[in-house]
Amino acid sequence: MGGESERRLSFCVLRALPNRVIEVTPDHGIEINLAMVEELDRSMIEMMGNVFAILVNKVNAYSVSFEAQVVIGTLKEATATAVLVYDRFGEMGTEQIKAMSEGEEKKIDIFFDKGQAIDWLETKMAALP
Repeated sequence: MGGESERRLSFCVLRALPNRVIEVTPDHGIEINLAMVEELDRSMIEMMGNVFAILVNKVNAYSVSFEAQVVIGTLKEATATAVLVYDRFGEMGTEQIKAMSEGEEKKIDIFFDKGQAIDWLETKMAALP
């Protein structure tokens, strides 16, 4: 674990929160591609170690390429992912990513309230052995 509390990537900001939760806030107007997802996964592992939960903050409008949609949410180190959305458009985009993995366990849930999202993630982390 790197021990740093915040890291800036070329397309997002990562922030370590209490209880092994990492917040990911993608930049406005970008398209997340497969290489970015791989960089994001490496960076989260470097910051958080091998077990953590992810809070995706969709405060900014951005898109995700098809190739990236297929692999998002499959990182084995991530126990759960909460996606914080602010409107129906953000919710629909997240539902599309969830639907692309029918049959796979991606452990993704959608929230309109940041406190509820963090509580859900902390509950998932507390349930670990």
